[in-house]
Parts: sequence; structure tokens; C-alpha cells
Amino acid sequence: MSTYIIGDIHGCFTQFDELRTRIEANDPNAVFILIGDIVARGPEDDKMLDWAYNNITPDGKYQMVLGNHDDGFIAVFGKGKFETVYSLDNREPPFDEFEHLKKTELMYKYAAFLSKQPLVKEVEVGGQKFVIVHAWYEPEDDITDDKGKSPFKRRYCLIWERFIDEYSGKIKLKYKPAHNEKLIHGHTPTLLSKDATCRSYSPGKVWDMGGNIDIDCGLVFNVNKRNKYGNLAAYNLETGKAEYLFDIADGYADSEGEYLDDKLEREEKERLELQKQKQEAAERAKPYLLTFYKQVFDLDELPAEKDSIPRCEFNFLGDYIYPCIDTNRERRSKISEFDFENDPMLAMIRYFKDNKHTLYLYCVKSKCWSGVDLDPDLEHHAIFRFDDRFYLLSASHSNPEFAEIAIHIFQTYKAEQLLYYKTKTPSYNCNKADHIMANDIKIDKVRRYNGDSDKMELNGLITCDFYDDRELFTVKILKSYSYNLFIRVLDSQKNVLAEIRRAY
Repeated sequence: MSTYIIGDIHGCFTQFDELRTRIEANDPNAVFILIGDIVARGPEDDKMLDWAYNNITPDGKYQMVLGNHDDGFIAVFGKGKFETVYSLDNREPPFDEFEHLKKTELMYKYAAFLSKQPLVKEVEVGGQKFVIVHAWYEPEDDITDDKGKSPFKRRYCLIWERFIDEYSGKIKLKYKPAHNEKLIHGHTPTLLSKDATCRSYSPGKVWDMGGNIDIDCGLVFNVNKRNKYGNLAAYNLETGKAEYLFDIADGYADSEGEYLDDKLEREEKERLELQKQKQEAAERAKPYLLTFYKQVFDLDELPAEKDSIPRCEFNFLGDYIYPCIDTNRERRSKISEFDFENDPMLAMIRYFKDNKHTLYLYCVKSKCWSGVDLDPDLEHHAIFRFDDRFYLLSASHSNPEFAEIAIHIFQTYKAEQLLYYKTKTPSYNCNKADHIMANDIKIDKVRRYNGDSDKMELNGLITCDFYDDRELFTVKILKSYSYNLFIRVLDSQKNVLAEIRRAY
């Protein structure tokens, strides 16, 4: 004769009956202790309740401890006559969870029956003591509040507490046996990746954590087709092994093939390595930042936070130029990848008082910062590179009939403007934008229906040129009927250096 602890059933009576029958065929005298949560979420609450009412006794062949969902059933159907977590804490009972069951005298009878089930059992097998509860166990003397022993906290611990944090997946409670006993519990399914804590644990299998053994293998999630690993376990206290309803192979408890403890260890190493790289890069950046504050603010050292200077944000660009001006946190973290000897560095100066923004770029070749006061009327920007020089393309299309652009080159202390161009723009079919650009299609007349009459409108491409004493560049401008703006900058070989696409 063996004693089996059955995991959370959750109203899945057919599956429970199949596993029980299979075990009894080989061990007719087997004793079964249900770990609680025999109802809720599954399809056969009524059958499970009827079986439990007619078979479970305090010390007989079939026994049980109370679970949190059983407690909720008592609160809903017990007519307020029995103690529950909800009555002890003045909580609203979980009516929605049992709305599929009618409030009848039979349901009240089941609630009265469940109210008599113990919250904890102690069993000794072969000299080994086991404490059996639904969720977690702490000695009663350790569960107190400011008024002393707390019946609510005691009940909550036994049927609601989780040993794993539901959000981080980290172990938050470790069972410390007082006399070498082992804790058997359910409540926390062993199949959710966020709950996977050790590389030796598989989804849908019993987790032996040393001091505590979790046997809730998430059967109802399989029955409801939410997780294929959901299983029902019968843990044999004599052998320390479990029998399962479904034959599910051992495997990763993470769909990405990585257990949580491995992942946390890897991420911590990566975090420390990145932190080290950032610290090293910050030291390498310091001389360049000093030159910035010396050149722009005539400071001989980096300013303290309390110093009353305009807000400065640095963007370490790495091996490429971003297609827009953005100094957000993610891009600033690129400092660890920054090549200070060869790559440009951006600084955005924000004068909040007069809403003025100045963009500075550190020119490696000239070893100085070159600045552009950003025109508030030109709200779209892109930095592009040609050979060893850097340029700023700025544009606006807030006026639906005009396109306005400016181009600066970063060379000296103040960037030099190479082009300012404002033009009335014909409209084009936005679906043909790339075709028009690629094929240099000039002005064309198209017929559009407008109200009660046809209207002839221009459709085509505007181009203008600029040069920087080395290279002749071409700018192409398009606007759609819906005022979308499309700008490209090309070199003399027709290579695209910069592009802006914006919707009005």
C-alpha cells in the first residue's frame, strides 16, 4: 500500500478518475490525498464535487486538504456560515468563477462538506515526515500581525501564498524544515516559463526543490488547450517518484530553450560586462566632453548637476549616423561601442528658457566642436556623411504648398550653411514617389476630378544643387496630394546620402 498525493484537479474529473483508476489497478489499497483546488476553471466541477462528497473522509482511502478555489466555492455557496479568506478579510467572494453553477441546497451541502476539510495534514512514511498543504506552510507561531496571531494570514499562507514571485519568476520563499520534514504542496503550476527556476525542472512535471515539493503540474491548462505541457501528477510518498496522467517528455521550461536560472545568470554577467564597458567608455569620453564644455561654456572641468548651465545631452553615434536627431537613453547607451578616434560625437544643447536648440558635432579631423542653431521652423533633420565630412539636412513642410530645406556642413566652430531653398511644390501620387525619384521624372500635367469640374494639377519632381568645394550634390523634393514630404540627397554618382520621409 502506497500513499499518493494528487495535484490540483480544478474540476477535470475525467482526467483525475483515469489516473486514479490506473494506479488502483496496480495498487488496490493505495491511499490518495488531494492537494486542494478540486474545483474551478475545469469543465466538470459538478462531477468532481459529487465524487469528493461521497468518497473523501478525514483518515480514509481518499482524503484532501483545502485549496484557495475550494475556499472561494465555500464563500459563494456557504451562505456566509463558514470561515474563509473572504470572510476574514471582508473580501468580495469570487462569484464570476462559479456562475456556471446554480445556488441550490446541493451546492450548500458541498460547501458545508468542504468547510470541514483540513488546511494542513501531517503524514509519516518510512520514518520521513511530510507536511501537506495546498500552497505554502509556515509554523503558526511565525504568522502574526500587530495584534498577535492572525487567522487571516494563517489561512492565506496555507491556501494562497506562492513560493515563486509571479512576475519575476524568482524564488521568494524557501522552506526551512524544523525536524527534517518535507513540504508537499501545489497551487503554483510547474509549467509557466516565468515560474521555471532550475535547469533540471521540466514543464508539467513535479518540482522537488529540496525542502518543498511542488506537485501542481497545471492539468487544467492542458484540458482547456492553453498549454500542451499541463499534466496531473500522483506523487508517491514511499518511492519519492510521481506517476503522470500524460507521458510528456522532459524538456525546457522556457519556450526559448533556456531555463530561468541560466537566463538570470547570463543576464547578470551581461549587465556587469556592459556596466564595465560603459565605465571604461565614459573615461575615454571625458577628454572630449571637457573640450566641449571648454569651447562652448569656457569651463575647465565637467559641470556638476547643480551648475546653472543649459541642459546638454550627448549621443555617441558608433559606426553609423542615425537618420534623425535623437539623444534618447537607448542611443546614449551606445557609448560602450563608440570609437572615439574615428567616429563623430553629437551634443544637443537645450535652452529651455527661450526654446532654443543647438546641435554640436565633434569633428575628429579638426578636433573641435561645430554647432548649428536649429531653425524652429525646420522640424525634420538628418545627418549624413560624405568621405570625411558631415552634413545636416533640415526640412519643413508645415505649409502644404511649400517645401523648405537647409543644409549645413560641420567643419569649423560654427557650421557653414551650404544651401537654403524654399519652393512651391507640385503634388504627386505618393504611390509613385520612388518611381519618380529613381527616374528623374520632371513636371507633368495630370487631370484630377475636383468637385463639379476637372482640374489640371502639376505632378513631378523638383531638384536643386549645392556644392562644398569638393563635390556637387543634388537634392530631390516631392510632395504628395496628401502633403507627404519626400527628400533625397545624392552625390554626383547618384548615391543616396540622406533621405527624409514625413507625413504632414
